[in-house]
Amino acid sequence: MRSLILIASIVSTNLYAHECNINFDGDLKLKNNEVTLKLKNNESVFMNGTGLWVDGQEVVLDQHQAELVNRYYKGYITMAPQVAKLALDAVDMANTGVTLAFTELLGEDDELTQDIAHEFEFLRRKLKDNFYADNGSIQIDSRQFNGDKFLGEEFESEFEQRIESIMERSMGTLLVTLGTQMLVGGFDDFEQRMDEFGQTIEQRMEFQGEEMEQRADKMCYDLTNLDNIESQINKAIPELAKLNIIEAENNRHSM
Repeated sequence: MRSLILIASIVSTNLYAHECNINFDGDLKLKNNEVTLKLKNNESVFMNGTGLWVDGQEVVLDQHQAELVNRYYKGYITMAPQVAKLALDAVDMANTGVTLAFTELLGEDDELTQDIAHEFEFLRRKLKDNFYADNGSIQIDSRQFNGDKFLGEEFESEFEQRIESIMERSMGTLLVTLGTQMLVGGFDDFEQRMDEFGQTIEQRMEFQGEEMEQRADKMCYDLTNLDNIESQINKAIPELAKLNIIEAENNRHSM
């Protein structure tokens, strides 16, 4: 059980410890390398890397304006794969840790261990469908990220419910297995084996968690930069004076 608690702690801590506050004020959609924004005043903004359209009307841009719009557009195109991979890797990390723990206790062929693997595969497949279109291209919809959860309120709520369900179903089996192993090998031997396993999985999870935290900080930096570009666009392009899709703040260094 120490290993299971450790996994949950590492996953949650490393994903949220960077203190990146992100809010989407309006809607953002990215699909087929086309960015569509819906502002709070219901204006529609469209960018495809070659131009800018507001409410269906193309906006003629000078060189400085075009450079700003191009930086803004490329920021989304660059950020989207980072968001998708980080989200999928977060689920993979949780899957690896929990599966290792249950395999150590129950064995690889145990029915419960296999059920856990299937649960995580379902969650990963659902998450992947949110980020990738049928043709394999990246897609983003800001409505996925409403609320204060990294992967979105709905997905993370389902994630938590499924993990709780796994734990509830497994509790009886785990207690019987633990009791049997302690009777056969002795409590001291069992405790030592679990401590060694806990240290191994801790090192593995912490290494992965640190790497993911660095990527999350990079993503936060990129979003903060996009927020700054928005401010520049507000001043430079009258048609986008009310553009304010992203509000990002990185509080990591203020802690």
